[in-house]
Amino acid sequence: MLLLVVAVAAGGCDVVGARSDDEVNDLISQLNKIPFPDQKIEALTKALKLSPLGLTGNQTVSIFECLGFAAWSSDSVYAMLPYILNLDCQNLAQVLATVPFPQSQLEMLTIYLPLTIDVKSNNATLIKVFRNPFNKKDAQKIIDAGTTGSKGTIPCLFGYGLVEAKRVIIVVDKSGSMSRTITNEGRDLTLLQFVAEQLNLAVDVMTDDQEFNLIYFDSNVHSWQPGVVPHNAENIQNAKGTIAALRPGSSTNTWGAMDVATRDPNAYAIFLLSDGQPDGRQQDIIELAFKYSQSTDSKGSPRFVTAVAFNADKTAASFMSEVAKAGNGTFRNLK
Repeated sequence: MLLLVVAVAAGGCDVVGARSDDEVNDLISQLNKIPFPDQKIEALTKALKLSPLGLTGNQTVSIFECLGFAAWSSDSVYAMLPYILNLDCQNLAQVLATVPFPQSQLEMLTIYLPLTIDVKSNNATLIKVFRNPFNKKDAQKIIDAGTTGSKGTIPCLFGYGLVEAKRVIIVVDKSGSMSRTITNEGRDLTLLQFVAEQLNLAVDVMTDDQEFNLIYFDSNVHSWQPGVVPHNAENIQNAKGTIAALRPGSSTNTWGAMDVATRDPNAYAIFLLSDGQPDGRQQDIIELAFKYSQSTDSKGSPRFVTAVAFNADKTAASFMSEVAKAGNGTFRNLK
């Protein structure tokens, strides 16, 4: 299941930390002044790199609609990919509509489907983009492969970063507040159960050239392995056993967990999953994330921290956003 609609309320990825609409409108204004597609792509790529912040679904649509012929290029598709924080099916349908050739649309669908949050419930919106019955069937095959957790797809929970991260540590909050009940696609389950499902998906869709570790915390910190380990059948089975045994604990020792994660010399990506504020000084954790982002792992890869919050209030969301900003990563607040 690729789809991840965290329907605590209406459901979906409520992205915090995206670029402002004014910034995106300024970019679109500049792109509209450029007559040639290759120059548009060059300007787009340079502009995106000026900020670590991402793009919402609506902002992504607006940019593609202004690109004209440049929207057909794989260069545009891949330039945008690291910055798209989430799409819904309506957004993706609008983006696909900027591309006139069915084969290019199918390629774009394959690339952007993992960032789309409501594929399982709203994929008919995507199928409608394709007029030819054979193209519709091809699109449905891509969607079916994505929604069954096939290799090459990722849960929306982790966004784009997990696709690229070859050595990743996932840090999971299992404090008492993670026992809160949510509704996900008509099912009542705790936040921790929901996260466990997504962790299993993440483990499934990683490839065997990746290495990973799990660190989970309440008042105490537990590391599944001493450091990142190869993604292979034995480790997958072992990790899933650990995930299945997760139970909510007591307080929230976020700093302790992040301290352990940042000490692994062989990892360069940390995903912090939490629903609330930590015990202790928030600034210490933010500084830890910043220090991590200024370093490289043992193979010289630049490091980053991505933070994912669950139904966080304004204070908690602000803290997690600051962690991601300091860690040169992205922040998502799933509601």
